[in-house]
Amino acid sequence: MKKIVLFLGSVLLLASCDVKDPIYNTPHPDHGIVTGVTEWSQRTEGVAVPTEYLVEASGTTTTANGAAFTLPGLFEPGDVEVLAYNFPAGVSADGGIATVNTGADGTLLVPDAGVLFSGVATTHVVADDTARVTLAMQQRMREVRFTLTVTDGDPERITVIEARLDGVAASIDLRTGEVTGNSASVRLSFVRKDNKLTANLWIVGIATGAKQQIVTTLTFSDRNRTETIADVTDIFRNFNADKLTPLGVTGSLYAPVGAEPDGTIIDWKPGNGDGSDVDANM
Repeated sequence: MKKIVLFLGSVLLLASCDVKDPIYNTPHPDHGIVTGVTEWSQRTEGVAVPTEYLVEASGTTTTANGAAFTLPGLFEPGDVEVLAYNFPAGVSADGGIATVNTGADGTLLVPDAGVLFSGVATTHVVADDTARVTLAMQQRMREVRFTLTVTDGDPERITVIEARLDGVAASIDLRTGEVTGNSASVRLSFVRKDNKLTANLWIVGIATGAKQQIVTTLTFSDRNRTETIADVTDIFRNFNADKLTPLGVTGSLYAPVGAEPDGTIIDWKPGNGDGSDVDANM
């Protein structure tokens, strides 16, 4: 009987020695972490990848440099939405909506230090593991290239040209790319070289249901001024559908000679983004 008891005791001792503490893959067995990369191929030729951008998820935000990022903190198991976006000059964001700020004159600022991008994706967080996500960054602004050609008259008589584009969208949803908010206006800063005046700007889109028009005031060397208002709604009709291709807008300008009082901008039409006209038969 004593031998049987000793044997059973040995078996129990061996069994107890075989019980080990659970083995975990990470220091956070009840939570997960989120890492990812951003992909920037969808952008206009010549547009640089932002050097810095924000990434946010579940109230956590980090600043990232380069393609890879890791969100700080730990996440409960389940689906997590990850949103990334950058901040060009003159743009702010709140609640997933980016808005171009307004200047003192009531018109939109023209961002000149980068182009707005955003990307969103959902990843599934698993406890005691790392969730990885890839964000395809989308270009949320489109470039407009205006070219005015002085086809008649003396271009040297033009001393000041003031212009604005009405019917522009001020805000955009960083998740969906849908433009939001009321119609706004943006200034066009024309620069003259010989008989051509050019202005480039980046905008988030055209306001839904709004009419687009270009309002231009010319001041001549004799201090005469003339204003023209042109409806260009047809040119901008499908503007929001393709943010990657610059839109060219061309026009002709008569700069009066001598004591003639008026200058007229006529025939605004789509261009190729390089100052040349689009062939209407193409």
